[in-house]
Amino acid sequence: MAQASQIRETVTGGEADDFVRTFLFGSAGIRRDGRTRRSVIVMDDKKQGWVGIPHGGIAMGAVADLAGDLMEKRPGPFGPYPYAIDYRMGGASARLGDALAIEVTATESGARGSIVKDPGSPPYLSAAVRFGGDAPAAAQGVPAGLPARIDAWAGRLLDLPSYRDCFVCGIARRQPGLGRRF
Repeated sequence: MAQASQIRETVTGGEADDFVRTFLFGSAGIRRDGRTRRSVIVMDDKKQGWVGIPHGGIAMGAVADLAGDLMEKRPGPFGPYPYAIDYRMGGASARLGDALAIEVTATESGARGSIVKDPGSPPYLSAAVRFGGDAPAAAQGVPAGLPARIDAWAGRLLDLPSYRDCFVCGIARRQPGLGRRF
């Protein structure tokens, strides 16, 4: 896999008409080489999760987006349903300000991808994407330990912690975010 600086030099322009891709890849755009997609993600403060750390969902979404881009025919907004993605994180860490190289390559049943900071280091994130197959089965019942009705927990739940600048749950961000509460 090439370094982020090498990919940045060979990719021309962003995709200005696509908000999601502009958010993820900025002006780096996407390099399309046959059955492989490459780009660079600059983990700026818009992508913050916890203090100084990018939100892992940003990297996950970038892999999913490039995997969907590999599909010649896209029956839905992402690709054929059902699909499943297995993510692995925990290699090299990423910090805000890092430029990470992303590469996603088509496989027989979907795609595989990785995001690295330095070519010699373990990936920040790796993923296997599977398109098609059997649709997931509907849940047959309520798992043990959960009440049959959520209102049985009324007044007994605590809010999960949040960070004011988090992309997902931040409520004091200077940039747009999801503003979710859990």
